[in-house]
Amino acid sequence: MLFYAYLLVGGLLTILQFNVIYPAQQFRGKRLWVHLGELLLRAVVYTSLIWWAAHQGVLGKFLKVWLIPGYIFSLLNSVRFIAEHYETPWEAGQLAGTRTIVSNPVNSFFWNNINYHIGHHVYPGVPWYNLQKLHRELLPEIVRQQAVVDGSYWRVFLKACCRGPESVTRNVEMLSRRKARLLPAADVS
Repeated sequence: MLFYAYLLVGGLLTILQFNVIYPAQQFRGKRLWVHLGELLLRAVVYTSLIWWAAHQGVLGKFLKVWLIPGYIFSLLNSVRFIAEHYETPWEAGQLAGTRTIVSNPVNSFFWNNINYHIGHHVYPGVPWYNLQKLHRELLPEIVRQQAVVDGSYWRVFLKACCRGPESVTRNVEMLSRRKARLLPAADVS
């Protein structure tokens, strides 16, 4: 149930993770104060916009223009997140433990190349505009470690929806079937 609920509330969980949980675990000193300052600035801006819209009598319209696209983005972000991590080896490290989706230039543009997710996990400090180049550089190692590269977010996401949540046992079985499929190709080259 929680797996499917993530589709509906994944955006809220992402906001909670990257604005509260991760900073509380990782940020100290100046970095924490900068983050708290950014959160305060957001709160002031959002509160001011909502207050202004309410006083102009357009709060309902404002919230539709703001919340509906935000919810749609939340759903798309859930699709992206599930597709980049579903049926990848657990505890396999940064390179093999995620998936790159070589989709299309429009997708890459709107997601700032985060679809080149293996490179993002291996070198998280690489800026978005260098992730495609990094992917090309990592490709021999990606092939050697049999990391997962797919061509479509929707194909992986629909497979995830049909199969449901992962389990350790099912993931091990799927990965061994995948490895068996890839071994003949590796022997030919």
